Amino acid sequence: MTRCHPKATFDAIALIEEKIIGSARLRLVKKGVGGIAYVAVLPEFSRQGIGTQLMKFLLNLAQEKGLHTVRLRSRVTAQNFYQKLGFSPTIEPFIHIGIPHVDMQLEFY
Repeated sequence: MTRCHPKATFDAIALIEEKIIGSARLRLVKKGVGGIAYVAVLPEFSRQGIGTQLMKFLLNLAQEKGLHTVRLRSRVTAQNFYQKLGFSPTIEPFIHIGIPHVDMQLEFY
């Protein structure tokens, strides 16, 4: 299921028996560029492929919307998850709100 905020933001949710167990957001940043944020899955449903499904859904949507680049900020502990989806770090890790993070980007070719 998705919903759109003023043509610029798309939320994806994962449901089990009408209970939201995961979510993620794609935001159109500027022409051809999007950002993904708020990727989350309830702990009891983690490591079951739900986050991957949410991400693949949003990446397909990004391509449908004509985006050529998608960016995100990730905790360093989740960096491998995003790399498996094709994202690459754009800078060295840094501390954000007391937690190591890295900015990442995926280019569609």
